[in-house]
Order: sequence, then structure tokens, then C-alpha cells
Amino acid sequence: MIRVCYPFIGDRLGGSAISAKTMIRALPRDRVEPVVVLSTADGILAPFLADLDVPVETLPLPPGVLARDRSALGNVAALAAYTRAALRFLRAHRIDVVHVQDREEFKSWWLAARLAGLPFVKHQRAPAVRGRYDRFVYRRCAAVVPVSDFIRSTLDGLGAPVCGTVYNPFAIRPREIDRAEARAAVLAELGLPETARLVVVMARLTERKRQVLAVEALARLPADPPVHLLLPGAGPDAEVWRPRIQARAAELGLADRVHLLGQRADALRLTAASDVLAAPAVDEAFGRNTSEAVLLGTPVVASDSGGNPELFTDGHNGLLFPPDDVEAFAGALGRVLFEPGLAEHLADTALAEVGDRLSPERHAEAILSIYRTVTQR
Repeated sequence: MIRVCYPFIGDRLGGSAISAKTMIRALPRDRVEPVVVLSTADGILAPFLADLDVPVETLPLPPGVLARDRSALGNVAALAAYTRAALRFLRAHRIDVVHVQDREEFKSWWLAARLAGLPFVKHQRAPAVRGRYDRFVYRRCAAVVPVSDFIRSTLDGLGAPVCGTVYNPFAIRPREIDRAEARAAVLAELGLPETARLVVVMARLTERKRQVLAVEALARLPADPPVHLLLPGAGPDAEVWRPRIQARAAELGLADRVHLLGQRADALRLTAASDVLAAPAVDEAFGRNTSEAVLLGTPVVASDSGGNPELFTDGHNGLLFPPDDVEAFAGALGRVLFEPGLAEHLADTALAEVGDRLSPERHAEAILSIYRTVTQR
């Protein structure tokens, strides 16, 4: 049995936490005993992880441990105090492996694992930060697990012990949501006619996700039948980008066809309801939104950037366009929306070819193999 500690710093429910929960649930309990540790018991993560039926502990994070500057250390005294507490936790719980998901845990847990003599596994879910502190810690990891070949390439030259690519797991049954029912519900919610075509960009509101580019692409599509752009999402930059998106839509005469929906609990239903999922973001590690669209049967139009080309071949199981090329983006959307048979072909091909790569069982096998390697068991 391998006892694995999964620390979570902060209280943001994002893709990392969702993927980690799916991974933990899929790991065989006769081989792996998970122990989850949170930095706060009062937020959204505690109830989100509660149904895993594994020990969930709390180790409060003192103020100042993490600096705002992603390339810098926080308060050294606070970090030292937290490291001592984490070290006591690891020894008391007889942990065999520490597996972190994000950079906050990477910065705050590696030294405790090192002092405890434990393998430190880093899941690399975003492009690697290349500061001196990061280089120092990467070289002392037992394994670094990239979620795409694109992310793997960002680790070049850091001296990190990089494993093979392990794609994120998705606990979605193929086509588990009735797309016709979902579409009818969303049209009714928004007061839209049955002839409306729906394009969704499922992402936080921020510059890198390129919602403004999606608005500009919408302006280049035919007005009849009407195409509506759904923009669910919030995030720390939402107060800045929401008015910018609204202003651009108004400038282009699209205010009634751009729907800023805020944070939604029914993201999968919105994806299933849409005629196409658009992913114009640049340098996306391995988008949850595109993978979920594949499994739900919604065709994808994505930028030829980041991890997207690893899932999609242009014209075969999705459409790709050059990053930030609004004309090409609009052209790809128009093809999926209006070219007979193309949407169904892309969706069916993507599900047949990509679906198995995203299974929790396949992911768990790869992670278990890493644990066995780093513990020599």
C-alpha cells in the first residue's frame, strides 16, 4: 500500500482540483491510500472533495507564505513555520509520496517532503515558471507529470525528471447529456428562437482566453440564422474583462447576441447545448473545455496553439485556426455551423479517436506506475 498526500493550497475550484478529484477517485484502493490536506476547511474545496471517502485534513497556511510575485519566495519565517507543520503532518500520517497539483503547493510543500525523505511528485498543469527558485525545486522532484506534450516542452532545460505525458482524466460518459434537451432548455432560459445557433467559449474571463476575439469573429458570421455567443465564466480578472467584452459587443452591434453568463454550475449542459465549442485561447495546457466537448458530442473549433493540436487534426476531428486570426476563426465557425454534415463528422470522429485517451482508468494506471517507480514498490 502506498500512502499519498495530496495538498491543496487556497480555495479555488478550478481544473486542477477537478482533475485531481477524478484521479484520486480512480486510483485502486488496494494499492493507493490517499490523504487530502487543505489549507482551509471553510471554503468550497472541502465539500467538493468530501464525497471521495478519503481522509481530509486541514493544515492552515500562515499569512505571507506565498509571495504575489510568482517567481519569488514569500516570507521566509512564515514558510519555515509552515514547513515544520507540514513535516510533522507527513510523519504523523506515515506518508509515502507527496503529490502536488499547482504551483502554490509546489512552493510550500517540497521542502517538507525533502526533509521527510519522501518522493515529491509535481503535476504540471500549466507552462513551467523558469525562475531560479523553480529550477532549484524542479531538480529535486522525484517526478514531474506533464498533462500535454506542449506542457512537457516548457520543462525543457530545467533539469526536471519529466515523465511521459499523462492526459487529464474526465469522468464523463460519452454523450451522457441529451443535447437536444439541453439545447431546448438553454434557448428557453435565454429567450432565443429555435433557429438560433449557439457558440460557447467555456473559460474564465481574461485576456489569454480571447473572449473579445470571439466577439469579433461573431461579427463576421451571417446574421440569419442568428448566431449567439455564450460566455460563461468569472475569475479574478472578470471585473476588468466583462466591461471590455460588453463594450466591444456594443461597438459591433452585437449586444443582444453576446451573453455573459457568469459562473455556472451547469457548464456541461451549456457545452452539450451548443452547436460548437470555441477555444480561441493561446498556450492552453490541455483544455478541459475541449475534452468535455469531445465526450459530450459537441464539435470543437480551437486555436492551433498549446495542447490543442495534440487532440485535434484540422478538418478531421475538429477545426484549428492560427492563433489570433479572427478571419480564420470566423471562417472555421461558419463551416461548422453551416456546412451540412461537418459538425456531426467532426464530433463523431473526435469521440471515436480521443475518448479513450481521457478515461480515468487509463489515467490512474499511469499515475500508479509513477508512484511505484518513485517508491520502488
